[in-house]
Amino acid sequence: MTDDFIKKVGVGQYDATWKTIKGEWFFDASDGIVKKENADGFELRGIKDGSHLTFPKICNMPANALLKFRVANGNDAPCTVEIHQDNPKGKLLGRCVVGNTGGFNQFKSFKVALKNTAGKHGLCFVFHTKAGEALRFEDFRFAKAK
Repeated sequence: MTDDFIKKVGVGQYDATWKTIKGEWFFDASDGIVKKENADGFELRGIKDGSHLTFPKICNMPANALLKFRVANGNDAPCTVEIHQDNPKGKLLGRCVVGNTGGFNQFKSFKVALKNTAGKHGLCFVFHTKAGEALRFEDFRFAKAK
């Protein structure tokens, strides 16, 4: 049975004006990343150094978008989250360092100002850490940069 969300927007289609883009809606991800239920819905686990999540065809992205994402990091080691255009080797649009959030069940929001043009773009989150599990990923959204 096809999910109603997929019936409405199509596979691998996103809109920057949506209130939230859920992590589990990814189009492509590294091996080992799994969706698990949590108190707020779902989270992605199994994110390691070099892992990626890809969300192609995000329409209505404003130029120099402000991206907000929710993650949990239970490690002493920080995780650097890079946002690339289209794929893991695409143009680097922005990066953010995420320290310990108080545990793998303590999700916090982080912001990164992207250097992108307006229009339709794919985004790829790439994770770098020295810890075994980098962090857990919940969702992201856009706000207009000021």
